[in-house]
Amino acid sequence: MARESALNQYSNSRNREIKKDEYVYAFLPIAKYGLRMAVQGDFKMPSSRERVDGDAEHNYKLRDAIAVAFGNSLDLFVCEALADFREKSKSTEKTEKRPKYARRFRELGAVSRRVTHYFTFVPMEGQVIGFFSPVVSQIHRLLKSIECIPCLVTNTIDKEATAREIISRYFKQPARAVYLWDVNLTLSVVPADLLHRLLPSYGFVHPEVFINTELRLRLGIQDLSLPHLLTIAQNLLQALLEPGKFQENSRKIPNPPLGWFASFWTLVYHTFSRPVSSPLHSAERRKAFDDLKVLPLIPAETALSPKSEETSQLCIRLRAAEGKGEGERLFLPPSYTLDGKESQLRELKVNVEPLVDSNGSMWYISRAFCTILGEDRPLVIRMLKMMGVVESDPVKIIDCWVIPLFQRLTSRATTKCKGYTYIPLT
Repeated sequence: MARESALNQYSNSRNREIKKDEYVYAFLPIAKYGLRMAVQGDFKMPSSRERVDGDAEHNYKLRDAIAVAFGNSLDLFVCEALADFREKSKSTEKTEKRPKYARRFRELGAVSRRVTHYFTFVPMEGQVIGFFSPVVSQIHRLLKSIECIPCLVTNTIDKEATAREIISRYFKQPARAVYLWDVNLTLSVVPADLLHRLLPSYGFVHPEVFINTELRLRLGIQDLSLPHLLTIAQNLLQALLEPGKFQENSRKIPNPPLGWFASFWTLVYHTFSRPVSSPLHSAERRKAFDDLKVLPLIPAETALSPKSEETSQLCIRLRAAEGKGEGERLFLPPSYTLDGKESQLRELKVNVEPLVDSNGSMWYISRAFCTILGEDRPLVIRMLKMMGVVESDPVKIIDCWVIPLFQRLTSRATTKCKGYTYIPLT
């Protein structure tokens, strides 16, 4: 089988017009069946040459070879991209501006743009008719099984690497490729090297790869979702507690700065607010959202010894939205409550302080963390309230924390806290 790929007519434009109906040839044109590539083969035909003979077993074997030839042609696209880029690099300095995540890997950027062109030849259901209609599912099935999606890499590409070596090192199967809607925000939370250490079998689709939504769904390419972020967060927390498990080349995963948590929860909000394609995905997202509630990923400071905004980063503790253990609740900072309640909060603090150390903890979300959230702060805070964070309203503090605290105290015969003795009322 031979397949026309139009390599010499390649264009950088993602909107380039591609012919949607090419001829099938048996040395001379036979007919159009809706294929986006021209196919040449020694097909058996009736004397009229108006169509391919659908009863000839020989033709079935040739038809089934089209998908294999299409998969093999990926190497040609990659090889051509490398040759063009390296030839251009020898003759002139590259001046085209690149996003910061692609500057070190320009070869893969050139390959990714050529692979985008490759995917424009993939036929979709309903486009191919007659004898060649099974070719659509055959190509889709083959693409699902091979490494055909360029992903962001964690090390510099060898300048002498062959096309096949680049595909085996830096390409992923569609089911292991994660498509990013907000590249800069996602990479500020999970850089490619961190993803490689936490989830080595996955990769982020290279930002210069553009595949239409219908084809992404057909191939099983996943959009970044809450279950992904949940798994990454769980593995990150485990890596911080057990450094040896995810250690690579004697490098430990460093403790994230305060800004990382702000970017993480901003990314969680934007991911949670995106529409989902099916009820199953909706249920998975809801479960991941519930699981995120109990992960200690919210920077907080104790409400009973408040620190100034300048020093709050020095006393940050990570807490879960639903609290950790019996008696602990997480509240918004007092500055995010209704006006005129500060004096009531101070009075409440004085009255409740003797109970806290041994019976439960009251924490505020870090003021510095809220400040770093920037323009997304109202939306992220609204989401955190959905997860269990409580406003610092005196009435809500009493309902959500003080009353449950006293109920636990009164369930014991005698309770001592900081020199005070409380006898349950009966």
